[in-house]
Amino acid sequence: MHSQSLGSISLKSADPKDHPNIDLNVLAHPYDRRIMIESVRDTYGFLQKSTFPFEKVLKGPKSDSDADLLVIT
Repeated sequence: MHSQSLGSISLKSADPKDHPNIDLNVLAHPYDRRIMIESVRDTYGFLQKSTFPFEKVLKGPKSDSDADLLVIT
């Protein structure tokens, strides 16, 4: 995947001991959101076909809709 979302890094102050401001800005671009939705949908589809009791380990989305698949809890 070639991410289209761009993040940024900036300095908080001139003090080298201060951590920088880091904004990952993940999923800001529609292409990145589409890839994430398709990846999550495929993963849950695979897990539903397996015999592993993933429901006890993973909390799944409310539904298979794009909006529910993008919700990060």
